[in-house]
Amino acid sequence: MRNLRKQVIIAVAAGCTCACAHFAPRKAAVGDSSAKNSGSSANPVAAPATDVQEASLRARVYDNDPQLQIVHFALDSSDFSDEALSFLKANAVYLKTKESDAILIEGYADDRGTIEFNLALGQKRAEAIKEYYRSLGIPLRRMSTISYGKMKPICKQEDEQCWDQNRRGETKLGTPVE
Repeated sequence: MRNLRKQVIIAVAAGCTCACAHFAPRKAAVGDSSAKNSGSSANPVAAPATDVQEASLRARVYDNDPQLQIVHFALDSSDFSDEALSFLKANAVYLKTKESDAILIEGYADDRGTIEFNLALGQKRAEAIKEYYRSLGIPLRRMSTISYGKMKPICKQEDEQCWDQNRRGETKLGTPVE
């Protein structure tokens, strides 16, 4: 009975996945003739926007840059302190001088909570930083985000000072791999 139930759940999940893939909107490639809007509402596919996709993490090496400051977050929060806003503004000014470099924004959490919760929180923090940079004029096409949750702590002690260090967002610069 348990095996039958598992098989039914797997079959339903597979069916939903296929159905979702079937109805997912098609992304038009640049230069694709179907991307041109004929003015009719019957074919609402528009030309692709130039600044809406996150940059690819592939074919790049990302490194720390001493000019880019790490921002820290309060417990279970992705809100910026006044100090964090100051650091992010300074980072954005510097990032504008590095126009040829890609930007990787990493989100982290302390070790309290589940892996899933901390990965989600780290991603929320990275996305908040990305959106703030975007508001300061950094193009989205240059930025990528990733969450490490609690997997890469700076400090491993079990106290508030250590946890404060691990709740962070880091900005790194990437250059193409040659």
